[in-house]
Amino acid sequence: MEMVTGGCFDDLLIDNFIGTRLINARLYPRFTPLVSKIGGNAKVFTWPEYVPFLLRYLCRNPSGTNAALLFIELDQVFVPRLWQAAGRTGVKGPLKYIYRGMLGDAVASDPS
Repeated sequence: MEMVTGGCFDDLLIDNFIGTRLINARLYPRFTPLVSKIGGNAKVFTWPEYVPFLLRYLCRNPSGTNAALLFIELDQVFVPRLWQAAGRTGVKGPLKYIYRGMLGDAVASDPS
């Protein structure tokens, strides 16, 4: 808690002080940007403080802010649900090879 109150917690997240490794955890894009940008630099800690902060960014760059918020929802909500549905229907394997092929992954070209 001393790192949070001292304003250095975001530096820990980006490895300014120590090298950290997380196992089975993802801090980006839901946690790290919120703590470092909003909590660390902007000093926004409550919902009533967050609403004007978000509205200010929406007024400055509506398309960019909406795109960033949409990306977070797609990455954290839609894609996991899509993968769960693909696993239940039995199409997860073929979709994985199609997706990896679109990325140019060499492993995807040889599904054996």
